[in-house]
Amino acid sequence: MLLMIASVGEEVIGDSHILDSAAQLAIQVRNVMLNYAPIFTILTGFWGVIRFYFGFDPHKINFQKYVFYPLIMLFAIINYAWIMDTINTVAFDAVNCSKNEDSDKMFEKIMDAERQYTMIVSLGQMTYADTVIDKKNQAVDAEYGDGSIAGSIVKAKNWAVGKFNQYRASADFNGALTSTMPTPANIFDFLKGSLQAGFTTLCRSIIILLRKAIFMILLVVGPIAMTFEILPPWRGQFTHWLKIYISVILWGLTLNIIDACYVFYINSEYKAVFDDIAELAKNGEYYFSSTDSDFGYLSVVFALIYVFVPYITSIYSGGSGAGKMFTVLGGLIAKTAVSAASSVTKLIPSMPTKISGKTR
Repeated sequence: MLLMIASVGEEVIGDSHILDSAAQLAIQVRNVMLNYAPIFTILTGFWGVIRFYFGFDPHKINFQKYVFYPLIMLFAIINYAWIMDTINTVAFDAVNCSKNEDSDKMFEKIMDAERQYTMIVSLGQMTYADTVIDKKNQAVDAEYGDGSIAGSIVKAKNWAVGKFNQYRASADFNGALTSTMPTPANIFDFLKGSLQAGFTTLCRSIIILLRKAIFMILLVVGPIAMTFEILPPWRGQFTHWLKIYISVILWGLTLNIIDACYVFYINSEYKAVFDDIAELAKNGEYYFSSTDSDFGYLSVVFALIYVFVPYITSIYSGGSGAGKMFTVLGGLIAKTAVSAASSVTKLIPSMPTKISGKTR
C-alpha cells in the first residue's frame, strides 16, 4: 500500500521513479523498526511499574502514558502504509484541486504575457500616431500662427518623430506576433523578458526540487519517529515530524496560490493599456509605458515570494520546522560572513593605542 503513495503523489511531487524508491526504502525502515518497537513498548510498561513501585507515581500507574499510548504507536507503525496513504490522499487532493493549468509552463506564460503586452502597446501606438501628430500640429498653429516658417519646421519634426514611432511600433508588433524568437526590432526586449522569466522560474524550480527531496526524506524517517515516540523521553517527535510532513506537502498549495496570483497579474496588466494610449493621444502626448519596468520589479518580488514558500506555508499549516530551516540557513550564512570579516580584520596591523599620562 505504501507504494500507492508514489502514484498518488506523482502529480504533486513529480518523478514517480524516485518516489517509488523512497516508498520501498520506507517499507524497509518500517520493517527494521518493527524489531525494536515491541521491545520499546514492553520496556515502557516496565518503566511505568517501576516508577509506581518506587513512589514516583504514588497514586496509580499511568496506564495512558506507559501502556495505552505505546500500544497505539505500535499499532501505527504496523499500519504505517495505511496511515500515510490516508494522509497523502487528503493532502494531495487539496493541492491538486488548487493547481493552476499554467503552473507547469510558467516560463512560457510569462513570455506570452510579455508578447501580448508588446502587441497591445504597439497596436495602440500605431493606431493613434496620426492623432498625436495632428494634436501637436494644432498646438504649433496656436503658438506660431498658420503658415509661419518656424511652425513649418516644428511640424516637420513632429511628423518625422511620429512616423518613426509608428514604424518602430509596427516592427515591435510584427516581431511579437510572428514568433517568440527575437527579431532585430525587439532583441533587447526579448533578452530582458527571458532573464526576468528565467529568474522567477529558477527560484520556483529550486523550491519544487527541495520540496521533493525533503518529502522523500520525511517519508523514510517516519517509522523512526513513530518508534521513538513510544519512549517517554522522546515524546512529541512524531507530532513534530507529522507537522513538517504535512507542511511540506502543502508547499504545493502555496505554490499554486502564488502561481494563480502571478498569472492573473500578467494577464490583466495590459488590458487597459490601449485605452490609456487613446486618452493620451487626445492631448497630443506619446505613451511611455512603465509596465516594462513593472514586469521586472514584479518578477523579482515573485521570485522572493517563491523562496519564502516554506515560511508562508508554516504560517497556516503549523509546520514551523520546515519554515525555520531557512532561518537557520540564513543564520549560518550570516555567521560565516561575520567570521570571514573578522579574519580579514585580523590581517590588518593594529595601530598603537597607548595613552600617556593619568586618565580619570
